[in-house]
Amino acid sequence: MQPLKDSLRKPRSPLVRARGACGVSQSGLAQTIGMSAAWLSGVETGKITASLQQRIAIARALNMPLGLLFSEDTDEDIDE
Repeated sequence: MQPLKDSLRKPRSPLVRARGACGVSQSGLAQTIGMSAAWLSGVETGKITASLQQRIAIARALNMPLGLLFSEDTDEDIDE
């Protein structure tokens, strides 16, 4: 059984799940694409909207389809 605290958390974004599945840290991905970890955190939480070029860079760095990472209603499985 999950602790109550965990069950109240907002579901992780497809980007966060994909990054985890690839074994890439937030700071590592940010460095790879030439952005800050704070910026990437904002993208992952939806507080910042990445440009198309930035989204493409993220998808390429993770070797994942762009639509899988940034779709609003992605329920597709991302292997973790």
